Amino acid sequence: MAEEETETAASEENTESSGEEASADAEVVEGKFGKAEIVIPDTVQKAPDDSQKQYHSIANKGETLKVASEKVLGSSSKEELKEHLPAAIVVKKNLRKDVDTLFNSYKEFKNSSDNPDDVEQFKEACNDVIKNAQKAHGEIKDKINNVYGKS
Repeated sequence: MAEEETETAASEENTESSGEEASADAEVVEGKFGKAEIVIPDTVQKAPDDSQKQYHSIANKGETLKVASEKVLGSSSKEELKEHLPAAIVVKKNLRKDVDTLFNSYKEFKNSSDNPDDVEQFKEACNDVIKNAQKAHGEIKDKINNVYGKS
């Protein structure tokens, strides 16, 4: 299982992030489990509806992965890890599929937009979400390696 996650993370390592902060006017969407708020940057709202939907989907799954990773990271034994890890793996795989769809949506937005700044800001917002998911994935991998004594 950890090998599949490693391959997925390696294929996503090429994304970049600018660290753009959402403005105070940005829309806030409550996370799936109600534990984390998803801040939707204003730049995403300038994108076409399909691109916005893809962004919302990946942002929600990113927050779900964050919640699942917190459970995995809180595991103190192999049994607890085995209990919480499957949910994180499923969310990660679904997130990977959404990343591909979001990228296609980004390409369509890029080709149809007259404002390159909006496109670049949308790309940066997407990359921020992807980077956060990669961070959660890396923390999960580290936890697995620590629990199973791998280095």
